[in-house]
Amino acid sequence: MIITRKEFFDKNFTKKIGLWLELDSILIF
Repeated sequence: MIITRKEFFDKNFTKKIGLWLELDSILIF
């Protein structure tokens, strides 16, 4: 299965945003 560069970065990008949101929630609360 071939993953295009865009798909790869989109997946990593959403993962990073998810982690940032979790960290923000921990820092805020």
